Amino acid sequence: MQNSGKKLTALISTIKGRPLRAFPFFMLAFLWLLTPAAGQKHDIGIGLGAANYTGELSRSYSLLTHRPAGWLFYRYNLNEAVSLRGSLSLGLLTGSDQPPFDAFAGQRADPSFTVTQTEIGAVVEYNFLDYKDPKSLVRWSPYFFGGVAVFMSRGHGQRATDYSRIQPSIPVGIGIKYMLTPYLTLGYEWGARKTFFDYIDNVGAFLPEENGFDKDYQYGNIHNKDWYYFTGFTLSYTFWTIPCPFTFE
Repeated sequence: MQNSGKKLTALISTIKGRPLRAFPFFMLAFLWLLTPAAGQKHDIGIGLGAANYTGELSRSYSLLTHRPAGWLFYRYNLNEAVSLRGSLSLGLLTGSDQPPFDAFAGQRADPSFTVTQTEIGAVVEYNFLDYKDPKSLVRWSPYFFGGVAVFMSRGHGQRATDYSRIQPSIPVGIGIKYMLTPYLTLGYEWGARKTFFDYIDNVGAFLPEENGFDKDYQYGNIHNKDWYYFTGFTLSYTFWTIPCPFTFE
């Protein structure tokens, strides 16, 4: 830590008097000092749980429409509080218009749907407690995450309109982690995905002749886009590297 302090002092002295240009370097140096010397940087893990959806065929979040889901992830721990995580997720999404949300809208040609949802995402996690420190009195921590992702829904037959199956989303969520051993961490998280897309259920805000309705008005709401969700338990393995206490010439 003394060597790190000397390096930071030398860096500041070389950029003294140029605060605006020096600010990014100061922030990099600050994050560098926060990064622990011990090797708790790399985690790999698996998650098992459920996927869900809200949209035209499921107007509210319901436990009845949970379907199996799973994901793999890699986590890079920048420091005790902040981690970067990449993941590959797979789950089933389902919804039904039975009984119909609007009894006067007529009978849909496809009153229900089930699709396979694949997602690749990258998020930033923020841990509220320093649960990995061996000197800490707590072995758990709540956390928050947010980031970006792309997803693809597969399973629809004829598409209601010409849309791309690959779409962006914004994942946000909360969770809790508990350190079982120095190597294994058990967790539970719930995450929502905000999309800019209205066809996860293959139903959008279009006239009935385009979506198989009897009445002459729009069925969906053009201002309400579809959402999807992943929730479940996670188990991760931490790779430790022990710094050598001796210096070899």
